[in-house]
Amino acid sequence: MQNFVVKYEKIFGVEVVNIEFELGDLKFEWNSEKAELNFKKHKVKFKTAARVFLDENNLDDYDELHSDDENRFKIIGKVDKVLVVIYTERRERIRIISARYATKKEECEYYEQFY
Repeated sequence: MQNFVVKYEKIFGVEVVNIEFELGDLKFEWNSEKAELNFKKHKVKFKTAARVFLDENNLDDYDELHSDDENRFKIIGKVDKVLVVIYTERRERIRIISARYATKKEECEYYEQFY
């Protein structure tokens, strides 16, 4: 069952709306405003993006270039099409930061593992 929980927090005095979502045994969260902006820009919903973690063939790597303030990871997986999700881990949850369709290079990287 897929359940959403809406949580309101103040971070540095700014009210933030976070969404919590469970997919099987995996627990996710994301900022609702960030998710909306991401959809407008990349046409990928975070709820859909969460499904890349269920892809047994996903490629999951540490994102050293973008890990200054927190450890970030880049996962490439297939959900109808190949997606790229940037995330971090917070409070035993996977916090989705961004999601988009894979570039041709990233698609090739994903499909290369089968040959």
